[in-house]
Parts: sequence; C-alpha cells; structure tokens
Amino acid sequence: MCIRDRYQRRVRGFGGAAMANRTDPAAATVHGANPQNLIEKILRQRIYGCVYWKEHCFGLTAETLVDKAINLEAYGGAHGALRKPTPFLCLVLKMLQIQPEKEIVLELIENLEYKYVRALGAFYFRLIYSAKEIYTTLEPCYNDLRRIRCRMADSQYVIKHMDEFIEQILSEDFVCDVQLPYLSRREALEANGVLQPRESAIQHEIPELKAQLEEQQRQLAAENPEVAAKEEKPAVPEEEPAKVSLRAGAKEEGKHAKGRYKDDRSRSRSPRRDSRRERDRSRSRDRRRGRSRSGERRRQRSPRRRSDSRERAGDKKKKKKKDKKDKQAVKKLTPEEEEIAEAQRLRAQLGIKPLRT
Repeated sequence: MCIRDRYQRRVRGFGGAAMANRTDPAAATVHGANPQNLIEKILRQRIYGCVYWKEHCFGLTAETLVDKAINLEAYGGAHGALRKPTPFLCLVLKMLQIQPEKEIVLELIENLEYKYVRALGAFYFRLIYSAKEIYTTLEPCYNDLRRIRCRMADSQYVIKHMDEFIEQILSEDFVCDVQLPYLSRREALEANGVLQPRESAIQHEIPELKAQLEEQQRQLAAENPEVAAKEEKPAVPEEEPAKVSLRAGAKEEGKHAKGRYKDDRSRSRSPRRDSRRERDRSRSRDRRRGRSRSGERRRQRSPRRRSDSRERAGDKKKKKKKDKKDKQAVKKLTPEEEEIAEAQRLRAQLGIKPLRT
C-alpha cells in the first residue's frame, strides 16, 4: 500500500471527528489564543469523547444551539469518579468553537424565560469579552433571584440562585472546572475612570425605607414608653467616680502615685518572706565557702600529682633502657658471625658495599 492510499484511508476513518472538533476558521482569537484553548486540554478531550457531544453537539449552529440550551436542567463542570462533563460544559465548548455573534449572546443573556439559557450566555460572555463589557452586561443579572440547580463534583445537585452564579463568575477564578481569564477589579476600573460607581436597584428606595423605620420606632415608643426607656443607654455622669470600675480606678491611682505604692509594698513585707530571704542568703554563703575550700584543696593537690606523674615517666624510660641492654647482653655471636662482622666493618671503612648475608 502506497503512502497516498494510507493517507486517504486515514482521512476517511478519522477526518469527520477531527473536523467536528476544530474551531471555525472564521473565528477570531480570544486573549491571543484559540478560543477552545480556554478550556484545558484534558477536559476538552473528555468532552470530545462523551456521548452528549457526539450525539447532540455535532453540526450545531448558533440557531440550533439555543434549542439545546432550552433543554438544560442544570449547570456545572465535570462530575463523578470518571469526571464526566455536563451538557452545560459541552455547549460552552461548542460556543467557543463556532463563536456566535455578540448580538446573539446578548439575546441569550437578556432572556428571562429560560434561566439556563441566560446562565450559558453569561458564562460564555465572561470567557470572551473585556472587563468593561463584562461588568456592564452581567451586573444587571444581580436582580435575577430565580433558583437554579448546580451539579457538584460528587454528582449531587445543589440549589443555588442566579445572582449567586453571576457573583461567582465575577469574583472567582475557577468555576465549573474552567480556569477563567483574568478580570480586573471593579474598584481599579472605577479609580481609572473606566467605569462609573455601581448603583443598586433599590438605591432610590433607601430614603423611603429609612423614613418607614423611624416612624415604626416612634409608634413603638408611644405605645410602650417603658420599653423605649430601657433600650436607651443611660449616660454615665462624670461627677460620680464611685460607678467607675475598680480596675480603672486602680490604674488611675497608680499613674499618679507610683512611688507611694513602692514604699507601701516594701513596708508590707511579711515575716515569711524575710525568713525565706535569710535562708537563701545563708545557703549562698555556704556554697561560696564550699567552692573556695574545694579550690584550695585542688591547688594543694596539684603539685603532688604533677611530681608523681614525672616520677612515673622517668621510671618507664629507665625500664626501657634496661630491657635494651639485657637483650644486647643475651645475644652472643659465634666465631663465624664475628668474622663476618669484622669484614663488614673493614668494607665500610674502605667505602665498599657490604657483603650479602
């Protein structure tokens, strides 16, 4: 089989799947990279291999993707022991692959009928667009208090709200097992003049609420004057020092009369303390005397010890000399050895090499 046939066979067998997982050639780069690379490679490979991607996401367009988003029942990332991706995550990757127009994404976010369609559009918008557009587009979703289901990593469902989901994608960096791009803080953008300070939806109602609270307090005070008097904290008069705590009074007196306290403490010593101090002094004296005596004894003993060590060293040297003399005396040469020794001496005197024995 030639190389050309092998290549054609390979394209026929795997070309469809490879083409289905590629990014649209007309799609623009996002944050300087391929849009699909916003999701990690391991998670992308799991999405490509899951059943939902192969059955429902093949050949989707911007129009048909909305129908799939309507049928969503929860949002989340990978779950279970095998880390199976959710349909929500599969549709997010499909949107990154086909990159729909901005008007379509805004329609998904503004949709109030289907909550998971709105969540899908908000998550995709957080991945793609700039910080200013993200804050101005997603902050109005804080007013949406509808409940949505979140599938956790242990495959359990947890009830959350739409405003919690929006706060999560705006404040955290890792949501639904996806590392979100860096988002500048709103305070920094406000300081640079990029954004205006955020206005709450109930900001115009705050003065009315304050007025209502004040009226309620007045009505309660008129109905129950005794309860209102108890709730008010009585002011402590400055002319009554008796009500001040003992600890605070002691501190104030101590600041003005430190010397007096020292004298009183010195005078108010108990006889037990005096007896203990006398015992300690006597013990310290005895220790000093014992140390001085022991030092004198060591000084007296030291020359004796040195003289003894010197005598012992001299005795050892004498014994060694005696042993050498005894060994020399014990060795007696035979007449043949004496002749050889004389011949060696003569050779040494004449400068001739000695004989080999």
